[in-house]
Amino acid sequence: MNDGGSREVEKARVHLRSGAVVLILAILLTVSLPLQAQEEDPRLETLLRRLSRTAELFRDTTLQFACTEQFRWRGAGDPGEATFEYVFVYDDENGFEDYRTTPFHAKRRKAPAEISPSDRGVPWFLRSAYLWIFVFRESRQGLHHYRIVGEEEVLGVDAVLIEFEPIPPIQPEVNDWYGVAWVDPALGQLLKVVALEPDDHQIRRTFEDTWRSNIVDEARAEYSTVTTVFTQERSGLRFPGKVTLENARYRWRKKPEKAKEVYKREGGRNLLKERPPGVSRKKVLMRVEQTYRDYRFFSVRTVDEVENYILRRRTDPGP
Repeated sequence: MNDGGSREVEKARVHLRSGAVVLILAILLTVSLPLQAQEEDPRLETLLRRLSRTAELFRDTTLQFACTEQFRWRGAGDPGEATFEYVFVYDDENGFEDYRTTPFHAKRRKAPAEISPSDRGVPWFLRSAYLWIFVFRESRQGLHHYRIVGEEEVLGVDAVLIEFEPIPPIQPEVNDWYGVAWVDPALGQLLKVVALEPDDHQIRRTFEDTWRSNIVDEARAEYSTVTTVFTQERSGLRFPGKVTLENARYRWRKKPEKAKEVYKREGGRNLLKERPPGVSRKKVLMRVEQTYRDYRFFSVRTVDEVENYILRRRTDPGP
């Protein structure tokens, strides 16, 4: 998958305060097991099969649409916003194509030229919010590890959370993201995705493993996340409604800045429950929001065609 955009965010390493030897041991002892070493949830095979078939529907020549894409950003300079017309097309000859133009007006005699968000001052962007489903394409499932990590309601659906990570070697635009996907188990539709690039993933994992070890007094890190929420629905398929790109600085301290004790009420008395083991702080350095509205479909499958294909009631999407 290609994240494509201009990105003027300097990444920082994880900063830690403690003895160097103890710190290294703490990290080595707390690094998470690879996903393939975890016990596999029996639901995973079915979900991956449905997700792969959903991915094929986004490579279907019948799916063609346009929508309005708006960017708003703050941090790293003056805030700003920009609006584009976004077009999504797939054909057998050229494959997947998406592009942006300035907003179209009916009075124009010719179609506007393609434009990049960076040409309008957008400091950081996700080139295509529609390609997350390709993480689960059948041809790419051998390039990722997957694991079910929980359930959570999102967008009114009881979703299953699937964690994904690339199997080395990492290939740009193919398996170059780590993340978690919230999946509608009934039809294999993405509801939400939170993802990190490899460098950011490593920074976050080191930071989290370190403070969980409770050995160091303080840990700091700076990394970026990309969150996509699929709020738009048409003909049984989910489409992005909002993408949030966030670069933030995180800080964890073993001892609270203000040593407040936590009490619980029991039998008319306030009893000491626990002293907080530490406190965390988050400072957002840059945030960019990409929103999508006014979807206009030039061609799309019917709900029955989509459901029949995903649930394997037929072997092709439709006539």
